[in-house]
Amino acid sequence: MNAIPVLSIRKKDLPVAIGLSKSTIDNLRREGSFPKPRLIANRSVAWPVDELQDWLRSRPQVDTEVESYAESLRECVAECSVSSSEALSEWMSCHNLTQHQAAKTLGVSSRALKSYLAGEIPVPRTVTLACIGWTHQSRD
Repeated sequence: MNAIPVLSIRKKDLPVAIGLSKSTIDNLRREGSFPKPRLIANRSVAWPVDELQDWLRSRPQVDTEVESYAESLRECVAECSVSSSEALSEWMSCHNLTQHQAAKTLGVSSRALKSYLAGEIPVPRTVTLACIGWTHQSRD
């Protein structure tokens, strides 16, 4: 038996289908820069797949320079991960930072930093990225 091809996409399925968040789609719709839905039944709408594909093709592509920076950041995260309490402690030691200075530098409370260092709370990714950014900035 042949499957029936998907001809339209309902609103709840849009984020997954086109790779944008619901709020981004809503904003684009308010701006009038998103394809109009079609009424498919009483109070039910959907977007034709071919129109969504055309709209996606018309969107500007990601700037290759921005993508290059993103790739560099991914590599930095892989190289100098500060995702454990030991790594965070080593990062502080490497930069001669006290707990108070490190907390201020990373934009976290001293209490939170102590919890990360004690291993009571996992080091958040935002803190890891802040460590990496600060390290690279201090090298320049």
